[in-house]
Amino acid sequence: MGRQNARLAERLSFPNTGGAAVSRCTLTVADPWARASGLAGRFCDSENLSYRYCGGHDSTDSVARKPRESPAQVGRVGASRRAPQQGASGKPYSPPSCLLYSDGYNTLVLGANIDLESLCRVPRVGRPLRERRRGVDGLSNILCEAKFSTCVRRFRLLLLGAVAALILGACASPAPRFAPTAEAGVLPVASSTPWPTPTATPLPTSTPTPLPTSTPTALPTSTPTPLPTATPTPSTHAGTVVEGSIVKQESLSLGKVHSMVAAYLSAQTCPNSLYPVDVYRIQFRTRDRLGTEITVQADLRFPKVESQTEFPLFVYGSGTTGIANECATLNEYVGRRAWGNYRSHLTAYATQGYITAIANWQGFDDPDQTHPYFVAELEGYVMLDLTRAIYDFFSDPPAEDILARPAGAVFFGGYSQGGHGAFAGDAMAPGYAPELNIVGVVGHAIAPDVEGLMCDSPLYAPYIVSAYRAYYGEEIIQPQDVFQERWMATFDQDVTKCIDHVLGYYPNTHAAMYTPRFRDALENGQLAVEFAEFKAMLDLNHSGREVNPATPAIILHGAADPIVQLRTVEPFVQRLCAENKNVTYRVYPGVNHFTLRQTSHVDTLAWMQGILAGDAPVSDCGLLAQP
Repeated sequence: MGRQNARLAERLSFPNTGGAAVSRCTLTVADPWARASGLAGRFCDSENLSYRYCGGHDSTDSVARKPRESPAQVGRVGASRRAPQQGASGKPYSPPSCLLYSDGYNTLVLGANIDLESLCRVPRVGRPLRERRRGVDGLSNILCEAKFSTCVRRFRLLLLGAVAALILGACASPAPRFAPTAEAGVLPVASSTPWPTPTATPLPTSTPTPLPTSTPTALPTSTPTPLPTATPTPSTHAGTVVEGSIVKQESLSLGKVHSMVAAYLSAQTCPNSLYPVDVYRIQFRTRDRLGTEITVQADLRFPKVESQTEFPLFVYGSGTTGIANECATLNEYVGRRAWGNYRSHLTAYATQGYITAIANWQGFDDPDQTHPYFVAELEGYVMLDLTRAIYDFFSDPPAEDILARPAGAVFFGGYSQGGHGAFAGDAMAPGYAPELNIVGVVGHAIAPDVEGLMCDSPLYAPYIVSAYRAYYGEEIIQPQDVFQERWMATFDQDVTKCIDHVLGYYPNTHAAMYTPRFRDALENGQLAVEFAEFKAMLDLNHSGREVNPATPAIILHGAADPIVQLRTVEPFVQRLCAENKNVTYRVYPGVNHFTLRQTSHVDTLAWMQGILAGDAPVSDCGLLAQP
């Protein structure tokens, strides 16, 4: 039992609620009972993996062999096998009530409203080791330790006894008592070639924060065949700069910096510039949800100094730019687009003594996909691995005149969607990147609630529906169920427009955008009833789903924000306070979504500098709790 439990711990991993755990399995269970992300556990890929349905007509005999798949062949959840329409006996097919996966040693059970304890007493399912309920559509999953059938055990004992008898007989006499023969009733002499012992593939030593290397568990000597070797998650150097990718973009003199920042900020919020600024573009490695290594671009801006000087980090997430490749954040300046003026915005912090960085979100640098918009887990990976990449960049600077060095203090920040990503990274940090010292999180006009954004600003809804449908599966939501018929003829082309064109294209009202059914469900809190799977994904990506109470936060918002209204922001702030997070909350009368960062610039700097000086931020949670 101890060996099986150790083997199980070595070969199987469930993601934690913050999405930070790195699974060592490459196969994602994806069947009709696991269409929503997070419903299915991850089960190790194996040549012996099989599955069967149970509870429907002919389903108990529906057993299939699952061939080994490469990570590239593993589809998104909900995108693979479908149940047959007719049973093997010709009876009309009815949906199964549960689904069993087994690799011969462990079994994964997916089902709805099933007696998990009773089910695990079924032969070859066994005793429950771990149960994890995800709370979506009443589904649950349970992992059981396999119980081998009596006949298999007896066969193995008989085979081992025969082999032992042959070996003892050979040792007792120099001459064989019988000649090897192929006649019936006589066993052939067992081969003396030892069985191969499976070994764990070591993780690359260059990984900044390597996954724990598991020690292979020795097989019991009585086992005639070895366990199938699990395919490990593809090796990744997440958080490192891609060799040969560093390019110097520009070197801004103090006069140029002052001119740029003065044009961006008002006279009341524009402090004196302190440092000239150098800008470098890098490519760095991060991971997708399967653990596969991908490459993302980022821009670093930092003070140009004459001697080595340490500066704190300000890692920033961009607001909505679109979901098509051409809408990538770093295309804004060269494309002369108006998405957020991140060049001036982050230069304004770099000249005050911060090493700043901003990256493209996942998908923008891959011509074969669009950006997975408002997927918190992927945003968190980008924020955390970009921070690691900054340290990697300065560990071996590409030029001798780069004398800025990163200090240990890290601030996360973001505008609108980027605030959503900043809080995702903050929540994931303890599990995914515990070595990083995140000392504060800044939310500029943050959009913490995806459902709230659809309610406040319907013009963003086409991006959300298109991205979630592509990422989580077509079963999650259909555009024609959400949007009126007049938007459907050109829907796929329209969602490729970048945000500066979308703002003048879609009307920003429920009546002009949504179908009556979707509008009624959204306005009356009935999405969980009418669009259950879509609602589950919206909730999965809420910024308040997981809260890291260890880091203070400042939320800065405009009272006249038409994109993300205070009715959406204040419940999020209250949620943070309820989880004992220190929150400073500032509301600016008459300020809208697009001018908030400029208006709050001085307040943001003062809050960050206070933390660096060792001062505890003033929490406004007590004021929010008052009626």
